[in-house]
Amino acid sequence: MPMTTEKPVTKLQQIAAKYGIDPVKLAARMKEMAKIKAQEGLIVDLDIGKWSAQAKLKEEDIGIEMTEDERKAISLGHQKLFPPELVNSAAQAESQGRAHLEKYSFLCEEGRFVPVTAWEEWKTKNEELKARFFGVRDEMVSRYDEIVAEMKKDFSKRAENTYDRMCTLGKAPKEAKGPWVYGYMAALAGRIPKKEDVQIKFYWTEKFKFLRLPSEIEDEFLRQAKIRNEHQMLTYEQDDKKRKIQEMNQQVLAQLRAEKEKAVQDQAAFMHQTMLQQRKAILDCTNSAMSAIARNRGKIVGSTTKALKNMVDKARALNFYEDGEVDKAVASLEEQLKKSASWRSDKRFTDSISAVKAMMEKSVRALENEATREEEVCRIVGSDLIGSVRQVE
Repeated sequence: MPMTTEKPVTKLQQIAAKYGIDPVKLAARMKEMAKIKAQEGLIVDLDIGKWSAQAKLKEEDIGIEMTEDERKAISLGHQKLFPPELVNSAAQAESQGRAHLEKYSFLCEEGRFVPVTAWEEWKTKNEELKARFFGVRDEMVSRYDEIVAEMKKDFSKRAENTYDRMCTLGKAPKEAKGPWVYGYMAALAGRIPKKEDVQIKFYWTEKFKFLRLPSEIEDEFLRQAKIRNEHQMLTYEQDDKKRKIQEMNQQVLAQLRAEKEKAVQDQAAFMHQTMLQQRKAILDCTNSAMSAIARNRGKIVGSTTKALKNMVDKARALNFYEDGEVDKAVASLEEQLKKSASWRSDKRFTDSISAVKAMMEKSVRALENEATREEEVCRIVGSDLIGSVRQVE
């Protein structure tokens, strides 16, 4: 009888067969890579809050009634309670802090994952922005009395302008201008918090946690199972009590089983998401660069060079997988960027960017396609296994 070859059953076995590598080795590599790489970083969350330094002034606050047209003309709305330059500076530091975390992290199921390769870059800049943020708060507190006095003068000017506009519209308040302006000013000044309250409204806290691995959940599962067995070995005077304790333990074990299954899925998703995000960032940047070069008739301008350099720095920092393709793409772009500005107008420079773009485009398509994403992840993770087989061939 002729020998029959058993067909590959799982997707992983099919992929291994396609590349001529041992499915056991590929499976072990995938599991090992997911476990190791998930531990080479932290989930980082920024909890940032600040005083908005705004208050909404209503008609009843200043004792008037207006029509819709008059409201639009006078526009009480949101009033600034502290100097805009200070408030905006704090808002800018917060915005840059969040953008910086986004730049040096991957978005995954549990939050923003900062790999060890990007840790120093993220941490250094985060501390700088955090210090700037609290510097604004400290200035607000140290100059509190001076600023409040200045703002009261500003409130009075706003009140005078509002009073004059109301008179122009034929809606002059019943009160004389002086008392009415004072009341308007006092209404706004009363919305400014006390000095100590301003201080506590500013906070910037980093929250860290590890990605929970299936192995950790399995350890917890076994621990709970041991507890359950120990309870079962005890003799209870009341069967009802024993039954209830067993039910409670079963609930815990069922939850841990579900958590482990989800963690295994999340680990695979984590690998897929990080690889896809890394490649998409490179692809987006090279796409933008090619468009800019086309607009400038083959020349590369300063803003495009800067964007490419920033992308190279980011890609290097986030390549904690030691992904050979990403290294190759980054090295290629870096080599071109080091050359003189005159050489960058050469077609060879455009061709090198185009080649990186094509390489990333192919990989992104594979990772985004549900039918091919698992194979693409295996190809990236097992590139050395595939390479060694091809060398033997």
